[in-house]
Amino acid sequence: MRISFRTKLTLGFDLVLILFSILIVNFFYSKAHYVQRDNLRSRLIGIASTAALMIDGDSHELLRAPPDASRPEFEKIRAVLTRIRESNPGIRFIYTMRRSRTPGMTEFVIDEAEEVDENGNGIIDPPEERAEIGRLYDATPYPEMISAFQGPRADRILQSDQWGTWLSGYAPIFNSRRQPVGILGIDMAADDVRREEKVLEITALFILSLAVIASFVVGIILARHFTDPIRELLKGIRRIGEGKWA
Repeated sequence: MRISFRTKLTLGFDLVLILFSILIVNFFYSKAHYVQRDNLRSRLIGIASTAALMIDGDSHELLRAPPDASRPEFEKIRAVLTRIRESNPGIRFIYTMRRSRTPGMTEFVIDEAEEVDENGNGIIDPPEERAEIGRLYDATPYPEMISAFQGPRADRILQSDQWGTWLSGYAPIFNSRRQPVGILGIDMAADDVRREEKVLEITALFILSLAVIASFVVGIILARHFTDPIRELLKGIRRIGEGKWA
């Protein structure tokens, strides 16, 4: 089957315009995704920073071992953490930690979560456990957690541990002498993070679809714009060849 010159030209314009549209949409999507993730990190940092100011660092220092979970200081701080979590629906877990004597390790102080058999198998599986006071946690894969003793931080990428996959924010807890005696951490589940980012993806796909349709239309218009004068020129040449000068 013979394909006309106009059709070839139309397909060529369409291909170039579609590729250009994909590049442009992908560029702006990448920029928007970065800004959205950065805004989410800023939100986590803001919540963690505000929450850390509500923690009594002197009371926090008194909690050194699992039996200290029965102290009134523990229950008071845990109640504060519960109120903060309930006030921020996007936050799945909230907890406090302190430095460990082991390099790269931190210790849990207060894990606000309850131990619940969520899968109903009759036992508390690792993702359902509540961390006791003094439980060691390997923080080496989480540089933002380690540096949070110097100031508020948030993970740059989704991070995973035995409890799941999260985007987390951290802020230092200070005692009355303004010394950092721990950090407060908050976790947003990866599913919630992806749900927020899904809206951006759908928007980008919608814009790309419109751009592809527009590319087809513009390709047809451009092809017609270039081929119509050529057709008229060829007709004129053909008439001259036939001896029709007028």
